[in-house]
Amino acid sequence: MLSYLSSFLVVALPLVVFLMMNPGNDGRVNQLNYLQDFSLSIPQKAGYLSTNIVKTVSMFFYKGDANGRHNFPYKSAINPLWGLLFIGGLVETIWNSRKENTYKLYFFIYFLIALIPTLLTLPYENPHMLRTYTVIPSVIIFMGDSFLNIQKYKFRKVLSVVLLFISLVGCIYEFRTYFVYQARVMRNSFEVACPLEKVIYRNTKSLGDLPKECRIQKNLF
Repeated sequence: MLSYLSSFLVVALPLVVFLMMNPGNDGRVNQLNYLQDFSLSIPQKAGYLSTNIVKTVSMFFYKGDANGRHNFPYKSAINPLWGLLFIGGLVETIWNSRKENTYKLYFFIYFLIALIPTLLTLPYENPHMLRTYTVIPSVIIFMGDSFLNIQKYKFRKVLSVVLLFISLVGCIYEFRTYFVYQARVMRNSFEVACPLEKVIYRNTKSLGDLPKECRIQKNLF
């Protein structure tokens, strides 16, 4: 824990000091953090939190971020096959937290901390892949735990083959998504088919809001 905190301070301290000395540069944080909005009541903030929890859980397993620059639109952050591994490792970590050492529990705590930025953001901004990417280390640990845990069972060799097959199919699924479909979405996420001067004044929030003559007309798929 001490080695982690030391490394964290070295990496984060320059940014923390800069923001403390230049408070005006964190305007985006103040704008989106509903806890700092004193016009909202406590029940409203609690409602925002519950909405964000539902949206974030859904983003992991069901309906992902719609922004093509963050993720393949609406694709879940974890595909269904890998989701089974993640849930298995997460449940095992929580269930056996008192019986085993606290090493795995640290990753669970880290997982919860990594979700704070998106949980404290106004709900209309969620789900948001980029605000939750810091959960990746703990997600990988929980998936790996699913492999380690099968050593406890009688048919561990068969289960090992099954989990290996699930992982390989999951890899193929991800490669197919990101190198076939996501590549096309990314290409069009940053393109506008007319001079930028004609669209900037519109304060456009998505390509769908652009006039037809400014949109990419090619069929993505």
